[in-house]
Order: sequence, then structure tokens, then C-alpha cells
Amino acid sequence: MTLYWKESKDIQILKDNLNQDKVAVVSGDTVLGLLGRMSQNSYDTINTIKNRTGKPCLVLIRSAQMLSKFIDQDLDQKVSYIINNCWPGPLTLIFKAKSSLPDYMKNSDGTIALRVPNHRGLLTLLQDYDGLFSTSANLHTENIPKNVQDINKKIIDQVAAVCLDVENQEFDLVPSTILDCSSGKITIIREGCCLTDDVRSLLK
Repeated sequence: MTLYWKESKDIQILKDNLNQDKVAVVSGDTVLGLLGRMSQNSYDTINTIKNRTGKPCLVLIRSAQMLSKFIDQDLDQKVSYIINNCWPGPLTLIFKAKSSLPDYMKNSDGTIALRVPNHRGLLTLLQDYDGLFSTSANLHTENIPKNVQDINKKIIDQVAAVCLDVENQEFDLVPSTILDCSSGKITIIREGCCLTDDVRSLLK
């Protein structure tokens, strides 16, 4: 089933599928991704689809105000600056997670990866959720797809829907930058897009 972000009825269909713990392929502001509800069932389904085990998912949130639901640390001046200047956008930040969060939402070291996407459709959808699981729409041993046609058929056969901005959409293959802010020192985990000179200067 192909859906489009510009259609409000399609967003409702997508939401209905997510609420049943089904997973979808969606476009956003970075690479093609898998999207699921923050539940054990959706987490397990995403890992089954990607043919991997035990790896945490990024959590998309609608605004920085949602951080208090997920993290157990105070934000220093540098981290606050990065959030204020890079969210919404293709920058993932890793924080110390609240101990009360279920294990399937956290990394083995007790951290959680969060991002506010710069995408109207995703932000509209996120109004109804504290957050949503997200990860790239590829098997863990394969390259990130540039378009829907490049997605492994094993993935397409296991998702409930594909939601795009436009038909035959092509994607930049540069994923989000990932910064670890969980230990008091900001470190680069993955250098993707959105790593501006002023943000880079804070890492020195």
C-alpha cells in the first residue's frame, strides 16, 4: 500500500497501522526509514524485518520539550545550543535514558538516541505519540536504498505501507549525524549531515 504525506486520510491510515504494531517504510528528512510505535512488538518486528537482534532504534520526537519523558540528565549550555540550532533537523543526540524506560527503548549502556525531524508529515504524525521508533529501511548487511525500488523485497513484503512525499521519490544517502551527549563530553558517533562549523567547534 502506497500512501502520501500530503493526504490527511493517508496519515490516518498510517497511524491506524502503527497502532496495531505494524511497521511502515516512510520518507522523511534523511534516508528512507522504517517507522514503528514504541512498543515491544514493534521493536521486535523492526529487528525481524532488518534481520538483526538486540540493536536499539532511534526515537523520533516532535519537539525538544518531549526530552523530559526520555532522559535523565540536565542539559548543559553546549547541548542546549546544539538543540536550539539543529532541531528540527538531521541530527541525532544520545542521552542518558530514564531508568524507568523499558529495556527495548534503550541501548545496553542505558542511553537513548533521539531526534526531532524536519519533516511536516512526520511532525504531524508525532503529535499523537510521545515518540516513534525509526531506523533505515535496509537489511543490516546491505546499503541504504536511494528509492523505494531499491528496498529489499524481503522488507517490502513485511511492512504494512509505504508513505512518501511524492511518487518515485529519490533520496540523499547521507544519514543524520549522531552525537553522544550522555557522558558530559560531546563526541561524534557518526558524521552525516547537519554538522555545521559552529556545532563542530563545540566538540573541541
